[in-house]
Amino acid sequence: MNDQHRRGVSQEIVEKEKDRIFEIAQGLARSRVKMGFIEKRIAEREGIRPEQAEINARIAMLAAANQMTPQKYSQELERDGRLVNVYQAILHEKVLAFLHEHARIEDVPQGSLTGGQS
Repeated sequence: MNDQHRRGVSQEIVEKEKDRIFEIAQGLARSRVKMGFIEKRIAEREGIRPEQAEINARIAMLAAANQMTPQKYSQELERDGRLVNVYQAILHEKVLAFLHEHARIEDVPQGSLTGGQS
C-alpha cells in the first residue's frame, strides 16, 4: 500500500483496492517462500554454496556502489543483520545457473500437459 502511495495513487483508491493489494502481496509472499525452500533443497542436494571469495567480491562491489570501503560496508551489513542477504543472493544466482546449465528442453505436444484438454 505504501508503494501505491509513493506512486501517487490517492488514499481513497488504495483503501478501495486494499483487499486486492493484500491478496496479491500474500500470493507473492507464498511463492517466494516456496521458491526459497526449493532453492535450498537443490543447493543442499547438489552441494552448491557461495565461496568466501564470491561473498567478498559481492561485498566489495556493493561497497563501491555505496562509496564505502569493503571492510566498513561488511561491518555495516553484519551489524544490521544483512550479511545473510548477500549469501542468499549469491546462492540464488548459483542455483539458477545450475538449473540453467542442467535444463533439458523437450517439445511437448499441445494439450498433453492438461490431460488432453485444451
